[in-house]
Amino acid sequence: MQFLIRSAEHKLQVARTRLLLERPFLGALLLHLPLVAARPGSCRTLATDARNIYYSEAYVVSAAPAELRFMLAHEVLHCALLHLFRRRQRVRALWDAACDHAVNQLLVADSFNAPSAALLDERFHGLAAEEIYPLLNPSFVEPTIDAHWYEGVGDVSFAAPGEKASAREAAAAADADRASLDRAETQALAQVWQQRVVGAAQQALASGRMSMLWQNEFERHMHAHLPWRALLARFLSANARHDFSFQRISRRSEEVLLPSLAQPNARIVVALDISGSISRPEIQAFVDEVDALKSQLRVNVSVHACDMHLHADGPWEFAEWQPLQLPGDLGGGGGTRFTPVFAWLDEAAIKPDCLIYFTDALGEFPSLAPSYPVMWLVKGNGQVPWGERIQLD
Repeated sequence: MQFLIRSAEHKLQVARTRLLLERPFLGALLLHLPLVAARPGSCRTLATDARNIYYSEAYVVSAAPAELRFMLAHEVLHCALLHLFRRRQRVRALWDAACDHAVNQLLVADSFNAPSAALLDERFHGLAAEEIYPLLNPSFVEPTIDAHWYEGVGDVSFAAPGEKASAREAAAAADADRASLDRAETQALAQVWQQRVVGAAQQALASGRMSMLWQNEFERHMHAHLPWRALLARFLSANARHDFSFQRISRRSEEVLLPSLAQPNARIVVALDISGSISRPEIQAFVDEVDALKSQLRVNVSVHACDMHLHADGPWEFAEWQPLQLPGDLGGGGGTRFTPVFAWLDEAAIKPDCLIYFTDALGEFPSLAPSYPVMWLVKGNGQVPWGERIQLD
């Protein structure tokens, strides 16, 4: 038995490591879910409660490596897409099936090979679980490929109507010592997963290793749940960081090698759309938020304003200890072009740690993305061709 457990755990760790290397967005999220061996007979394959991943040793030992990668990605997507928090008053078995259809469609679109037992209907391609749910036949609920052990977040029913497995799975839940969550704990867990997904997505985006598929899902699901202030804070924390250097010190100095800041101050650029689509109070609220975050980071800030052309008096420079203060009259009110801001940075040979552009995203964009990270804080429904888009609440 001990050999079986060790063999199963090793196979799962290998599968998780490969996901981390090949799909860092999913792999990073998986690191938040400890792997826990389930009691024999309590689940057929894998299960999750958004706190752990539980596995059947017998299944894992017999499964092919590609199938295990699919299953691990399947479990973490249930958590990342907040499926356990989105059911509301829907029938549990139908909701579970809808979630499996949604997750499996995404994984197949990302070139995973789905096991033969996976729920996979081409009619549901591109649909969210809420859209799939009413399309399912309530009189015939297909079993999911995994077990959804969400007993602490709104329902204690595990099985489809008439299925005799509910008592077995309930026993498995008790055996795993997974305490039920009250409403406050459930909301806290949901927020934790929102933050995890944002962090993993921003890291993958910064490294250029997040596919458009997952960028779209991140945009679709996560930005609807986290306020723009939290997303802005994570973006700045991820990009306006300090790099440490272990460069050898001069022989004339002390014989101690310690890390030092290679760049004492990060530099961020803030661009303001003053074409008239965004009010002065909205601009001020945004600048105040950047100012509050700046006080927590060691950064210098350059602020510029632009409609069709750059503001004649900009840019305005602020050291780390200086509060951000806008001039009394920003002017503007013309059309919108974003190209002047990027042209200014190119001509001045400025490569900031990141650029934040506050806009309605309706204007002329540069054809190519710059080499530094860009975040667009967007008021309205305008879309951006590249960079990270965050919806203003």
